[in-house]
Amino acid sequence: MLYKSPKISVITVTYNCEDTIEYTLLSLKQQLYKDYELIIVDGGSTDSTLKIIHEFDDIVNVMISEKDNGIYDAMNKGIKMSKGEFIFFLNAGDILYDNNVLVKVSESMDNGYDIIYGDAIFIKDNKKYYKSFTSKPDLKFFSVDTICHQSVFIRSSLFQEIGFFNTREVIMADYEFLLKAFLSNNNTFKHIDYYIIYYNLDGKSAQIGHFYIMLRRMLILKKYLGFIKSLRYIAFSILYKPVYTLKWKRTK
Repeated sequence: MLYKSPKISVITVTYNCEDTIEYTLLSLKQQLYKDYELIIVDGGSTDSTLKIIHEFDDIVNVMISEKDNGIYDAMNKGIKMSKGEFIFFLNAGDILYDNNVLVKVSESMDNGYDIIYGDAIFIKDNKKYYKSFTSKPDLKFFSVDTICHQSVFIRSSLFQEIGFFNTREVIMADYEFLLKAFLSNNNTFKHIDYYIIYYNLDGKSAQIGHFYIMLRRMLILKKYLGFIKSLRYIAFSILYKPVYTLKWKRTK
């Protein structure tokens, strides 16, 4: 009998996350859509993370636990082990919005899109921030923001075409990858009007100051657009970012 590759490879990166990993995996297990594989890439946890993961052995297809060189190195490891047509990163502490998320996303997977993404709910200090992303990303959008990578499903062949995550980039490699995908004219983006994820803003990139993130974004824009062309979008980001931030919807 021939092995049928799953439609979606879910990659979960973990490290000493015993307080959150159960909720993350439970949100995946409860999905109505079952054509996925789950790959756990653990960084060598020393708490009870691995014990909790083993409680979900019925949905875990691959698991490794070893030292890595940061989250993007771990994500790249997961990509190289994946067999799915699309790749989705569901990291420890993040929870799928409801049990219908994968069903909703799968409805667009046979239409030739390279990147399918939905909306996200960010959680910070017990408050929820509802974020709807643009349906037509352009350079102005990428100069002030990015698409939350926990709400993005990426066609796996795209990593072979434009490269894996840049492990030298500490917190913005997902932004850099999406920008490269956008600048490659062959790649198509599809926004679905549906919340994908509850994203915990206690993560490393969320704890780093906005100024540093803006600086890294400017340097990445310069890297791919060149100095002269990037100046236009850097200026736009400085002027427009305060206004853009006010567009988030917040509830308690």
